[in-house]
Amino acid sequence: MHKRFIMLQQLICIDATIVFYITLTTTKYISRIKCHIIKISSIYLTLIFYLFGNTTNHQ
Repeated sequence: MHKRFIMLQQLICIDATIVFYITLTTTKYISRIKCHIIKISSIYLTLIFYLFGNTTNHQ
């Protein structure tokens, strides 16, 4: 009974570290994705404004 309890405690500890690691990596990944989305959207906005400006100038 006592051995089983110790094993259970160790498993819970391992689970906690795994969960912590997963959350850490996912938050890093999400922040990285956000950065990429911001960069891409700014590039698209610049392109759209540039194209729009060119079309209005030609008319």
